[in-house]
Amino acid sequence: MSKSTLFLVLSFFLVFSLKILFSPPVFADDSSFSLDTVLTKNVTTLSPETAKNEIAENDSGATGTSIVETVAVETSDSPRKSAYTFHIQSTVVPQGHPGLTSPYQGNESLKGTGEQVTSFSGTVFMGYRLFRNTEIFINPEGIAGGGVSNAFGLGAYSNGEVNRVGGGTGAFQASIARAYFSQTIPLGDEEEDIGDDQNQIAGKRPRKYLRFSAGKFSLADFLDNNAYAHDQRNQFLNFCFMDNCAWDYSMNPFGYTYALATELKQRDWALRLVFATEPTLVNGFTMDPNIGQAHNIDLEFEQSYRLGPHPGKVRVLVYQNNSAAQSYSALTSILQSNGGVMPSSAGAPGQYNRKTGAGIGFEQELSENTGTFLRAGWNDGQTESWTYTETDMTLAGGASLNGRMWKRSYDHIGIGLGVNGLSANHQAFLSANGQGLMLGDGALRYGPEQFIEAYYSLGFSKFGNFSFSPDVQYILNPGFNQDRGPASIYAVRFHYEWGA
Repeated sequence: MSKSTLFLVLSFFLVFSLKILFSPPVFADDSSFSLDTVLTKNVTTLSPETAKNEIAENDSGATGTSIVETVAVETSDSPRKSAYTFHIQSTVVPQGHPGLTSPYQGNESLKGTGEQVTSFSGTVFMGYRLFRNTEIFINPEGIAGGGVSNAFGLGAYSNGEVNRVGGGTGAFQASIARAYFSQTIPLGDEEEDIGDDQNQIAGKRPRKYLRFSAGKFSLADFLDNNAYAHDQRNQFLNFCFMDNCAWDYSMNPFGYTYALATELKQRDWALRLVFATEPTLVNGFTMDPNIGQAHNIDLEFEQSYRLGPHPGKVRVLVYQNNSAAQSYSALTSILQSNGGVMPSSAGAPGQYNRKTGAGIGFEQELSENTGTFLRAGWNDGQTESWTYTETDMTLAGGASLNGRMWKRSYDHIGIGLGVNGLSANHQAFLSANGQGLMLGDGALRYGPEQFIEAYYSLGFSKFGNFSFSPDVQYILNPGFNQDRGPASIYAVRFHYEWGA
């Protein structure tokens, strides 16, 4: 039996063992709770007249591992309350391309010859309520496989699961992906019911609060959320639909870091501040202990609104990275003076630089079955891309359509398109044979990288939540290089999740 199969078997065994050992969830009235009474979004108004709109928004496909509350619609009965949460997920993504025009390629190019690879992830989501407003969460995770071209050659990389696989050597690896606690301080007496979800415990929560979360997690758990494009396991696969591609947020190769997140939540707006550690090297596992010089600070403001009966949100994000990333201009000078070869002594440790950036994101329900999203982002592009992906400017948007229109309420369709750009200094670095975080063709005839993705998620709920999603992507000027491509990339995603 392979290690990945053994991991899944043990996960399922643990699920059913805990279900037997723990007492069942307590309901005020068992008949009052169903899957149709929970929403996988922040909800500020829970009156019966708004419940229909909020359920419709949930059916658009807004599911995933983000730390966004599952809120129960108010009825005459109370939803369940629990001291713990337990969920599992498994995602397998076979992906490949038939080949592309490639007059030359470097060590970090999308390969010109056809290829097919598979990524795997399996996660256990465990949480326990220590006190009324104090919770702890631990997520063991196993990963294997990798992405096309070892996660090189694209700014708009084609498989968001790969930043959980770290590029991938193919070997199975297990780790504690998340381990953190959250402390919530009520800012009033008004409460709302929240339902059970991944890393969320069913019960009551203040409508207005100040929350502190500290430990190991992904910054995307707390920031840059979007109901229609944020979850690579249920929605779009491409990096630039999953998150803002110009946001070079801190992570190790698996997607996680050590951080402190603070959230101030009011009825129709929220403010979030995150302080996180940065790795010592580009795409590195080890976090720099010199947190005074190496850190990531993110500030996000979120405003909820309605266009008639249809909810929407806008989020504005600004960030600053301090890390050992070197300036592109300095690295280009070294390459040009050494015949395109980077000496091993370049980029001496201990030299820190700053990167700043900003982004804006929208989500808007159009009808009970459709919603749209848009993200735009920019960073100064003066220093190396350090952790997420190699893009300095991005604009990406699209739409999601729920399958209830054709009597398939667990299905949904997504289509998105976008364009990415690089700063002038970044272009010069790649033209001089520079090798970046994810790009390095050996030469560059610059052109904006343009991409489109479409998927159909076929969902089943009889045995937990299982989905099967064919996915296709078309990328013009892959790696921002007009000499290469275009690339057509195909995938099939298999996803399963279950909660006790």
